[in-house]
Amino acid sequence: MPGPIARSPMEVLLQGLRGGGHPDPDRCWNWTGLRNSNGYGRSQITQAKRQLHRMAHRLAWELMVGPIPQGFALDHRCLNKLCCNPAHLECVTMEENWRRGNRHRELGLYINAELGTHSPAPQLSLFDREDLA
Repeated sequence: MPGPIARSPMEVLLQGLRGGGHPDPDRCWNWTGLRNSNGYGRSQITQAKRQLHRMAHRLAWELMVGPIPQGFALDHRCLNKLCCNPAHLECVTMEENWRRGNRHRELGLYINAELGTHSPAPQLSLFDREDLA
């Protein structure tokens, strides 16, 4: 029986954005594939003949921007956990990401933890977000 079809990380990313992705750099590129228990996009890539699970927004960043330094995280500036648009992500320390996440939870601002199948993702502009950091 043949093994899983090997796909490049970029092929995995493009498939996960199919139908929900948007080429406009000002809008969210919503992951349409699997999600983890926290509502973030989850991808599966083949590397060195092994299946690896990666968070979709991290995969997008690494493919389009570069490596994420150890001890750093990606903050969704749009507050959309499914967004893979690197223009909406910011590489910050783990402590800063944790601080921002707690602040957003206190304000009830995390959006689309459970997007309905026909519900468009709410959009906050980066200008709206500046007031919340």
